[in-house]
Amino acid sequence: SQPSSAKATAGKEEIDEMDKILGLNIRVLAEQIQEIPDEILDLQKQRNHLRKNPSTDGWRESDQIRDRIESKGFRVKDFENKTEIYRTLSSMII
Repeated sequence: SQPSSAKATAGKEEIDEMDKILGLNIRVLAEQIQEIPDEILDLQKQRNHLRKNPSTDGWRESDQIRDRIESKGFRVKDFENKTEIYRTLSSMII
């Protein structure tokens, strides 16, 4: 039996070969999904500031920024002490 690292390498090679045959570009998509443009990061900073200093207008503006981020193909996930931004796969399909 192969060691687990050898199995993992063999599995990655098989996936790469299938990806090449099918033309899915999985590795390229995986890299692009992780990239968050500066524009979105700036919006996230503005939103985080508003959320840390809440007021009625601040919450409303924070929600508007969330909507802008999501309209550009990203998902916003709020936690107690942080916010994470994810690119949606559907935003990458042309």
